[in-house]
Amino acid sequence: MKIITPDPPLIIAHPSLSKAHAMNHASDMLRCVQVAADEFGESLDGPARQKMLCILHQIEMISAMVDHSLSV
Repeated sequence: MKIITPDPPLIIAHPSLSKAHAMNHASDMLRCVQVAADEFGESLDGPARQKMLCILHQIEMISAMVDHSLSV
């Protein structure tokens, strides 16, 4: 029987990166992704647009959770 091992991550955060700094960076990156998805969604129609709006909604929810964790 073959043992399946997961692929290693492509990007790893530097060990000295603080959790607060990492969360701030994640929040900034989510805003950039949100803008890109919103602009890209404007160029789509039909089911593709609906899928992009669903993705955008998920990005907004993740961003809200990250921002909330930074404010606590």
